[in-house]
Amino acid sequence: MTRTRFDRSEERAAQVASIAEIQKSLADVGKSVPQLHHALEEVVEDNMALSRAVKGVSDSQESLRTDVCREIDRLRTDVAGELLSQALKQYCRELSPALNAVERMLADADLADAAMTRQHLESLAMTLQSALLRMGIETAGRRGRAGSVRLARARLRPDLHRTGFADT
Repeated sequence: MTRTRFDRSEERAAQVASIAEIQKSLADVGKSVPQLHHALEEVVEDNMALSRAVKGVSDSQESLRTDVCREIDRLRTDVAGELLSQALKQYCRELSPALNAVERMLADADLADAAMTRQHLESLAMTLQSALLRMGIETAGRRGRAGSVRLARARLRPDLHRTGFADT
């Protein structure tokens, strides 16, 4: 089928109309480019502000972490010191009766009598052995090496091993 001039002019008119539509769309896009540019700048500024805020939070968290670690270390030191202090007080309470016995023996005992002195020393050794066991320390005993000490199986239980001395 041959195309007529009329058909060609209709095609050309449609093409011109299409081009006119494209030009109109381009003009509309051209008008919105400054608005898009402005909106994009705002997004970039907001992202920069957000990045600064996130960095500030990160720095604050690092500082807080350092402070918390420092406080935990201080707390550990305080607890360790208090535990040591309480243990030393308890050890003094346990050893105080043995010291009192030695002082009484020195003040009242007749040290000229060897049998009596031996009895006092054996009593003192038993008292010290008992106190050390209550503190969780087991000595080697008569057959073991002199002066050797090892940990006992049972730990000191202050609620069971009170000596009657007031807490100070």
